[in-house]
Amino acid sequence: MIGTRVAPTLAWVVTLLGVMVGGCEREAARFPDRAPLWVDEDTRPFRGPPPERYSSFLWDGADNAVFRPLTEAWRFERASEAVNVNALDEV
Repeated sequence: MIGTRVAPTLAWVVTLLGVMVGGCEREAARFPDRAPLWVDEDTRPFRGPPPERYSSFLWDGADNAVFRPLTEAWRFERASEAVNVNALDEV
């Protein structure tokens, strides 16, 4: 039978070995070999506006009083997105 002090140590050693072996990757991920995108040609037209839908007064109140504050508490906000980024992740 394993002693009371050896069992937790053995569990930590097995966990550490599992993390070390599981963290190994067989090869590094490579980016596709293609030319960098210097100018984004976004001249395609947008889709039309979405169809209108009805939202009841009760649901609107519950959404604004309960669900929206809960959602905003867990939201991770970034300062802003880059306007123009090429394939090399340069602005």
